[in-house]
Amino acid sequence: MATLPRQKKHLGQHFLISEEPIHRMLSTVPLTPETTVVEIGCGNGILTKALLSTRCKAVHVVEIDPEWARYIQETIHDPRLQVHVADAVTFDFASLREGGRRLVLLANLPYVITFPLMERLCGQSDLFDEAMVMIQEEAAERLTHTSGRRYGAVSVYLQHFFTFTSYDKVPPSFFSPPPKVMSRLVHFVPRADRPQYTDAAAFWLFVRACFKNPRQTLANNLKRTKYAWQQVSSETLKLRAQQLTEAELYALFSSCLKANQI
Repeated sequence: MATLPRQKKHLGQHFLISEEPIHRMLSTVPLTPETTVVEIGCGNGILTKALLSTRCKAVHVVEIDPEWARYIQETIHDPRLQVHVADAVTFDFASLREGGRRLVLLANLPYVITFPLMERLCGQSDLFDEAMVMIQEEAAERLTHTSGRRYGAVSVYLQHFFTFTSYDKVPPSFFSPPPKVMSRLVHFVPRADRPQYTDAAAFWLFVRACFKNPRQTLANNLKRTKYAWQQVSSETLKLRAQQLTEAELYALFSSCLKANQI
């Protein structure tokens, strides 16, 4: 029998011990014999086993911890399972596609990699049909809010690539060891209607400038930048960036951009 490895705090290893969130995931994202699933961080294998209990075509686990990867390989024997000992933030998910079919992502994500991984997925969003992840409540709010305190530059950027839907809360008692915060299930799909910007890199830098101090007005955030903020109406400059949509931020960017200085 395989020896149970120790959990590592620095990797944010809070393993799921309740099947309730898994039932929600599998009812929201039905798996078929054509589905190739990606799981990030196998932990104790509770989600891995549930995925393999479906009729899915394959399950690819990306696990950074070689001890837990070995444990899963030694305790779960299913020809559909492949374990990749790798960092999901740098992993090439395109290598998992077969015959041009897109992937489905289902995972319990450590907080420490949530945003680096999401930014990585933006560059590979066309590889996925859909995804559902368990993440900390605060992170879920940043992904799903479209205004207010939790809405920031990273929210605008990620929502450019994906449509997010918030689902059930997941209490600390569903994990071992219990985290100190509430978690939540979040479902997301690639946006088919996302705008295509010819000056995308410059625009995202502008968005970051607008949100530099989220509690301050646009005027205060932009007045020390190279942008021609003086061309913007005084009413708009009194607003905070968290009050604007992506489309409104791009309109603002276009109106105050000095082409010869960017």
